[in-house]
Amino acid sequence: MTYAVKILAVTLALVTAAPAVQAAPDPASQALSACLVRSATPEDRTTLIRWAFTVVARHPKVADLSSITDVQRQAVNKATGKLLTRLISSDCAAEARSAIATGGQEGLTGAFNALGQEALKDLMSDRSVQSSFGELLNYVDQGALLRALVMQ
Repeated sequence: MTYAVKILAVTLALVTAAPAVQAAPDPASQALSACLVRSATPEDRTTLIRWAFTVVARHPKVADLSSITDVQRQAVNKATGKLLTRLISSDCAAEARSAIATGGQEGLTGAFNALGQEALKDLMSDRSVQSSFGELLNYVDQGALLRALVMQ
């Protein structure tokens, strides 16, 4: 695995795991962010979310909640690899080179963070996902939260 591919893999893992607190992105990273968001179709964003799900599902603390087969995982990895190849080597090649040159791994991380956020917006806007948030409220002591947030 080349150094650039390792950087890209680590960046994707970090970005999809949780939003990072970062300094303001440099202009090259912002340009790459804009290009990635502009170039990724809704289907592309779904591919990224599916990949992130398969990665997180391997963690021992949540593995019992998912039954992703090796064949499914391989198919998702293949689709995501094809997507990343297209985004970095074709759609946003100039922006990616500039972001790496000026910001290194952080330049990529910031840019892919923006794409990850767009993908999560798509996911979170789904009605069944929204209803799951409502279901959670059945188990939250809303009175305790209200007292903690309002009372001083």
